[in-house]
Amino acid sequence: MSADLNETIREIVREEMAAFAQKNPIPHVLTIREACEAMKWSYSWAVRRWEKLGGYRDLDGKLKIRADRLAPGVRGKR
Repeated sequence: MSADLNETIREIVREEMAAFAQKNPIPHVLTIREACEAMKWSYSWAVRRWEKLGGYRDLDGKLKIRADRLAPGVRGKR
């Protein structure tokens, strides 16, 4: 009976995790250099404006930006 209960709990957890992942996808994150390359920004321009661009400092202290914040209408220095 214990094995059946464990399997039932595991199945419920799998279902809940799958439902959560569909509702809350993990955002793709770029380094500020990758964002500059994708958006054709100069690195110095982006570093001065990283907060306005939706960037943040990761736990490692490096500048990161979520890919979904890179809207087509956002233009920088070319």
